[in-house]
Formats: sequence, structure tokens, C-alpha cells
Amino acid sequence: MSRFDELCQVLSKRYPNDPWISNYERHKDNEFFIDSLKIYNNALEWLDNNSWSVLKTKAIDKFKSNHPNRGKAQFFDLLNEALAYEHLLNSGAIQAEFIQETKSNKTPDIQFELCDGIYCCEVKTINNSDETIKKYIDEYFGTLDYRKIEDGLFKKLASDILRAESQIYNKSYKNLIYIIINFDDITGEHLSTYQEQLIQYLNSNHCDSQIYIRGGLHKNFFIHADRENNKTEISHAGRALPDIMV
Repeated sequence: MSRFDELCQVLSKRYPNDPWISNYERHKDNEFFIDSLKIYNNALEWLDNNSWSVLKTKAIDKFKSNHPNRGKAQFFDLLNEALAYEHLLNSGAIQAEFIQETKSNKTPDIQFELCDGIYCCEVKTINNSDETIKKYIDEYFGTLDYRKIEDGLFKKLASDILRAESQIYNKSYKNLIYIIINFDDITGEHLSTYQEQLIQYLNSNHCDSQIYIRGGLHKNFFIHADRENNKTEISHAGRALPDIMV
């Protein structure tokens, strides 16, 4: 049994009347849903047993949250931490583990080991805007302009980076802020413009933090602001990823 199926088995017993659980098996016929499950399953398999136990416990708790317009967004935002864990091990970390949350202080999500020390990773997810969510709820497919990233997303990005910086307790260029952005332009028509805007933004802001942006769950592109080596790199799905552990 895959770890995602294992998690869903626990959730079905804990929350048997939850609509998402009821629809889970039916959605398995949806190609996009299947691809998404594969991405999460692959990431979850990278977790050591203790990290899997920590993430599973947090995921079970988050699952009970149902946003009126965004459904299980908090649950999947939490699972995105596994994507960062997978990335760290793929990029040269000797090992990684989730950090147990405490009530007294905000802590980073992941601690990882390199050959020269222990570092931290904080994971953030930026989801579709309220305007786009409303469009789909109302089944209104009019002209929302997706040709470029608007100020609202950049404000959210800046806020998340500053919050992540405050949660990382040991300052080093080898710490990582891992950000997943689910863009409003789900067709991907304007992704090249988004890439250019994000690179320009990272080159001009937050110059003390190593930042890695994943363009959507399905890995449309990756942007890595490597502050230690003073460079910003971009790669795409199916190509070699930049090694963050230089």
C-alpha cells in the first residue's frame, strides 16, 4: 500500500462522512488527479519512518479543516512539505527530518544535514487567487487577465518569505525557503512571462535568503536563487535540477 493510500485509510476511519473521502475513489478515474497522486506518493516514499509519522499526524489533524471555497487546501499545503523533503535529498542532503512543532515558538518545517553542518528549510505554498476561485465557483469564464503576475501575488510572496525568514533560527546561505506557487493561469500560456518576472523580483529582493520556487505541483518550472554563489537559475520539468548544495 502506498503511503498516500495508507493516509487515506486512516482518514476514512477518522472522518467517514467527509465529502472528500466519499469522492476519493471516484476521482481516481481523473487523469489530472492520478498524476497529482503520483507526485505526492513519490515524495512521501522519500520520507524516513519518523518523518512520515510526524507528517502523517499533522496531515490527519489538518484534514478536518474545510475552507468554504478552497476545500482541503490546508491539507495539501501540508503535504507539500514532502515535496521539499524529496527535493533536499535529491539535491545532496545527507539526511532530512521534519521538526516537531512547539506551542511556544514558530519553527522551520525541515532540518537537513550537509557535509559541513545542519541547516533548515521552511516550506510555503501560494495558491490561486480569490478572484480565480470565485470565477470557477460561479462558472464564469470571462476575461480575467493572466498575462502577467499581479501585485497581489508579489505581496503574498514577500510576506511568505519574510515569515519564513523569521522561522529559521540559524542564519546561513545554505538554509532554504521552498515555495510552491499554483498560478491562476492553469493553461500555462503565460508561464514564460511569470518566470521572467519572478527572476527579476528575486534578483532585486530578499538577497540574504536562498529561495527555491516550484512553479505548480506539476513542476512547470523551477527557479533557484542561490545567494551563496550569487546566481539565479531556472530549470524545467524533465531536465536536470540545479544542485542547491554547492
